[in-house]
Amino acid sequence: MRKPSVLQLLLIMLLSLALITACSDDDDGPTDPGGGGDDGPIENVGTISGVVTDASGWSLDATVTVGSRSVDTNEDGFFVLTQIPVGETLVGASAPGHAATYRVVTVTESGTVHLDDLQLAALESGAVDAATGGQVATGDGDGAVTFAADGFVDAAGDPYAGEVTVQLNAMLPEDSGFYGTFPGEFAGIREGGEEVPFVSYGFMTVELTGVDKSPVQLADGVTAELNLTISADKAATAPATIPMWWFDEAAGVWREEGAAILEGNTYSADVAHFTTWNWDLPIEDICSITGTIEDEAGQPVANARVVSRGVDQAIMDEVRSDATGNFTVRAVRNSITDVWAISGSLSSEPQRVTVAEDCPVTLPDPLVLTVPAYSISLTWGESPSDLDSHLLIPMTWDADYDYYHIYFSSMGSLGEDPYAMLDTDDTSSFGPEIITGSRLYDGRFQYWVHNWSGDDSAAIQSSGAVVQLEIGGQLYAYEAVDVSLEGADTTGWWHVFDIVVSGSSVTVERVMQFQPEFGYEGIYADKAFGAATK
Repeated sequence: MRKPSVLQLLLIMLLSLALITACSDDDDGPTDPGGGGDDGPIENVGTISGVVTDASGWSLDATVTVGSRSVDTNEDGFFVLTQIPVGETLVGASAPGHAATYRVVTVTESGTVHLDDLQLAALESGAVDAATGGQVATGDGDGAVTFAADGFVDAAGDPYAGEVTVQLNAMLPEDSGFYGTFPGEFAGIREGGEEVPFVSYGFMTVELTGVDKSPVQLADGVTAELNLTISADKAATAPATIPMWWFDEAAGVWREEGAAILEGNTYSADVAHFTTWNWDLPIEDICSITGTIEDEAGQPVANARVVSRGVDQAIMDEVRSDATGNFTVRAVRNSITDVWAISGSLSSEPQRVTVAEDCPVTLPDPLVLTVPAYSISLTWGESPSDLDSHLLIPMTWDADYDYYHIYFSSMGSLGEDPYAMLDTDDTSSFGPEIITGSRLYDGRFQYWVHNWSGDDSAAIQSSGAVVQLEIGGQLYAYEAVDVSLEGADTTGWWHVFDIVVSGSSVTVERVMQFQPEFGYEGIYADKAFGAATK
């Protein structure tokens, strides 16, 4: 586990990642019958990408799941799931020793939903004896759970005797990572069936296991007491009673069940089952914030994600811009809210809005996004351990060279030519490796994959390697397994596709050839490149 560098964090904000997974558990999703070449781009699907960290921003070895498909993050916490059917879907992220979190996202055709704020809170561990019960609390004292004697059953519903391991965490709005670890949306289903927005005072996760690590739960008719301690300042204005809500992981929604009572600065509630519980106050005094999303050329950006997040109230809302780039997002009246837009993984600068009594509030300036020119991703299976991405960019800005070569030793730049960058060099199987560029140059771009592992027995074709290209708002997918083997060396290089640019004309050409050496149309010598070659 390591913390993403400043460059990688910038990449999260600036690049539109269009990625593809080679290690999902279920490959029954839509596919491009021709590998994204002659048969055209993939339709009716989109991409979900992002990065997973702990609550402090350190990357995690996590698993991200959408329906029956899942993918592991790479060493920098990056993940991708592609060819996801358009529409609303639930994304879950989990890692050993951490509380899982969830997001409800809307996938659009040929679009990328990028989640740059998936954070997992570490669980603290304690134990009680099932026969006597007892209490386990977090180290900071923010959360505690108290169990009655003889109140546990095993997964089969039979009485459980022995030690119960209790893993728990409590997150308050002022804690680092609160919004990133918060599961679902800041809205829930009331006991009467009405959906309402709410402000959170904090949430808590409790997980129970027996001596054999199998799940343990409370017996029917037995409750446990959850305590959430908030700050004295917060308690001074907090309601004496607040509804409790549990997160339904199957549906991705919060459901009201019971209430908590405030004594001093601690909310206490009795619960009959364990998941993540939330102390939330439904809000009726909601205001709206309206505005417009534009690109750098001043053109409206449709279908961008727009997020409002409370500064002094723990609430968040998310909507999509319409065809003219306009949006209306919710915020709490008489509060301070940050509003920003996201398209792919590109994020505008946030605007801080003071919401008073007069509604709606209109942003004085548009939220501005920069739309990337292209994005290329590579993923593969467990063997070989190291496949590398190589992109040759026509070096029109320097007549001394033909191509700029992007790969692990020359990762490019976003702030100057070639206005493209490789995000990470993955050397431990699976990927992803992503190259994203914001500028197209006249000439021929060439994309290659190299088997750098040194294992000649591990052919590229049998690696499960898949490349995805996003360009001009369309997706193209290329699978190594589709390459003809006739007379081919499948252990060295795979020339996947070319992009030919002539003025405003952009053509994607399917190559799909295995080669024993890196080279195309006589290009081999170092002098042909504006960056070192391998």
